[in-house]
Amino acid sequence: MTHNDVLKTDAPYAALGFGLMRLPDVKQTTQMTDMYMEAGFNYFDTAYVYGGSEEKLREALAKRYPRESFLAADKIPPWMTSGRASCDKLLNESLKRCGLDYFDFYYMWNVKRYGEYEKAISAGDQYEALLEAKDQGLIRHICLSSHLDAHESIKIIDDGKIEGILLNLNILNFPYIIEAAIRAKRKGIGVGIMSPLYGGQIPLNEEKFPFLNMHGLSPTGEALCFASGLWCVDYAYVGFRSNEEVDYACEIADKGIVVDENELSGIREVVGSGLDKACCGCTYCMSYYPKQIPIAEYMLYYNLKYVYGYSQEEFEKRLNFHKQWFMLAKRKADAKDCIKCGACEKECTQHIGVISRLEEIAEIEQRLNI
Repeated sequence: MTHNDVLKTDAPYAALGFGLMRLPDVKQTTQMTDMYMEAGFNYFDTAYVYGGSEEKLREALAKRYPRESFLAADKIPPWMTSGRASCDKLLNESLKRCGLDYFDFYYMWNVKRYGEYEKAISAGDQYEALLEAKDQGLIRHICLSSHLDAHESIKIIDDGKIEGILLNLNILNFPYIIEAAIRAKRKGIGVGIMSPLYGGQIPLNEEKFPFLNMHGLSPTGEALCFASGLWCVDYAYVGFRSNEEVDYACEIADKGIVVDENELSGIREVVGSGLDKACCGCTYCMSYYPKQIPIAEYMLYYNLKYVYGYSQEEFEKRLNFHKQWFMLAKRKADAKDCIKCGACEKECTQHIGVISRLEEIAEIEQRLNI
């Protein structure tokens, strides 16, 4: 049985997933769950470290619906485990919290450095524990959640060990990671996407994205339409917080609009022209970077200030998060290592002042010692 057999879908567009990271209280979670299920969707995603989320899934879903009527995913990061025994312990804790006998999908989660994947698949570690759990019927499919770029995500896909991959992909950053989704799809590996609304930043900053109007929807609607319509994606999950958010997302997903390869090219042009002087994640700058500075990742981080209007204080605080937990975690060099050769600026389709932005970030790194 394949990953997509479990999803039970032949549709040429993505299923809408219910992300359980930012839930309200159990009563409202129950209402949201009912709305989502009544709309015909059934994919739920939680994690061991989503405080209280697993318990809310148990109360709102597991106690109230037949197990075969929904799909459930859970996750644990490789860096939280120290061998098979600890992985077994955390997996069984999650099953108990969720009130489930098995998970349809279980993720080696939040892989932000390739070395974390290598640790997970090493002898006596997480992957071996998951293989055994699969044999025992505790999980049905072994998956991985990647915060790596397309190149390193494709390395994991081509390694042939996982049955599904979760990628950080949305309408604004998709050029950065889309090739990994396409590779996985063509290899028959399930593809999911997280943060289709860029962590809620698109709804909070709709006035900044007037160019997102391909189907006459609001920027939030267009982002949801893109995520739920991608031909190379099987499911896109949204972190719902209210009944209204569930209702709107289900309405958009029900449109069944397919975003195929031809439409992707047009959206790439729309986003590139709309994000004036902002990084669109094309990674052309990465064709020449002698010091191995993750230029694209630094420029995507800079979008927080340039596009999303973060204050200087918020912008600087977020840098440490990105370097510890997000795209910049895998860096082999820092902004201060730039030699100012200008090659990246010649390749940049957005005509960004890459060097000056790296200088600004380098000053922050030095001042904050991060």
